Amino acid sequence: MKFEIAPRETYLHVTVDGPFAANVARHCVEAVYAACREHELLKVLVDARGIAPGVSISERHAIATYLADLHDIPIRCAVLVPTALMTTKTLEHAATNRGAPVRTTDSVADACAWLEIPPLSQ
Repeated sequence: MKFEIAPRETYLHVTVDGPFAANVARHCVEAVYAACREHELLKVLVDARGIAPGVSISERHAIATYLADLHDIPIRCAVLVPTALMTTKTLEHAATNRGAPVRTTDSVADACAWLEIPPLSQ
């Protein structure tokens, strides 16, 4: 699993792909919070459509809990996932229930609307 973080004018754009690795996912969450602080951004668009299938529900719950535990600034996060991973909203529910607003979706338009950022060219 690898990730890239790129600040945009009003949000942070994160691209994640490859086979899921919990340790890399935790590092990504830490890097996102650091980048948000550095660039004074509170909206995050994570494009995880390149993540390999097979991310378990327990792995989604663990990363959501970690994201919420680090929630020391009020970021709002939309996570684009492959349609095949839209079977549950574990990440969204676990993070949001712990005070870190997250939306998981397979729709770019939905993600942008939820973050209130301009539509992306697809």
